[in-house]
Amino acid sequence: MNLMCEVCDINQATIYCLSCVKIYIYCKECFDIAHKSDSKRSHKTQLLPIVTQEQEDLGKVLFFSAHSKKFKEYACLTCNQMICSDCSILGGHARHETNTIQEGFKKITKEYKEKLPQYESILKLSNSENEMISDYFKTVVEKITLLKQRVIEDSQNFVKAIEKKSAEITAIIDKEINKLVEESNLLQKLI
Repeated sequence: MNLMCEVCDINQATIYCLSCVKIYIYCKECFDIAHKSDSKRSHKTQLLPIVTQEQEDLGKVLFFSAHSKKFKEYACLTCNQMICSDCSILGGHARHETNTIQEGFKKITKEYKEKLPQYESILKLSNSENEMISDYFKTVVEKITLLKQRVIEDSQNFVKAIEKKSAEITAIIDKEINKLVEESNLLQKLI
């Protein structure tokens, strides 16, 4: 498992500082930049342990604290992380709510069990609301479909009415043209 540098999140982490209050795991470049000042040059460092694929597969990495070589035996309830005793007393979790992993697990389990009925009622409410919304949209789709059919029918009827009126007007015009032609022929005979 390759842990990434917590500063740049690009390079593989290889080192951490035992002296810094906030514990980061660094790549070599970020460590050098963060420890440039005279006051930090004397900080004690530790190389990250190399974790084999076998250890990773067995999940041992989850219980090994990278900066103190201790097993993670505490739970930070503030961050929802497993931490070692150094983290809980001296590290970044010193002011957080911490407990043993077993007690932390019991507390979280108890909280979830207490909230479970509330979540279930919200879920039931959500399901009934989803059904109502689904029914509403089905009704809307049905209304839109009917409206579309009416628009098509009205459009077709309108086209038919225009064609009928056009035919009537064309007949009237043709009749008038024929009259004019007859009158014109009559006038030509008289001249």
